Amino acid sequence: MKIKEFIEKVNEHDGMMAKEVDKEIIIGTPNNMGIFSIPEDATNFIEIYMWAVNNSMYWKKADREYLSTLIEEFLHTPVKERFPEKKYYLCVFPKKEALEWSGESEAIWVNHIESFDDGFRIDYGPKTAFTEETLNTIEESLPFIAPTIEAMKKPVEDIND
Repeated sequence: MKIKEFIEKVNEHDGMMAKEVDKEIIIGTPNNMGIFSIPEDATNFIEIYMWAVNNSMYWKKADREYLSTLIEEFLHTPVKERFPEKKYYLCVFPKKEALEWSGESEAIWVNHIESFDDGFRIDYGPKTAFTEETLNTIEESLPFIAPTIEAMKKPVEDIND
């Protein structure tokens, strides 16, 4: 279950609210936000922080069972599948090629692509994460550079800083 889907399911249930804050999902009631805090990368119940000692004062048994089932489904979802979409860095020249091409010892990254009526511009600099949706939009508007973008894509999770 993706994070957004989990939050939507909690929020559509009467008397429950959830929101994403600083890589955590905060769950509570409309009057008391912060009964649970679940890290986005949690894999078990031990990682869930509970501020309330007695949840029965906030929800009825059926509501607690509903929430427990949702949390369990969320925790059983592999962490990589929880996030809404993949993000990529665009690497123009890996380290070795960058050194040969420009004398730079570090890889050269794309940090901005902008299209105009009569062309486009690519800026280089610090690596910037592009969502898959953004890259698809660029590829649709500039189909002749789509193969180049595909060749430069490096998944964010594969790059060690």
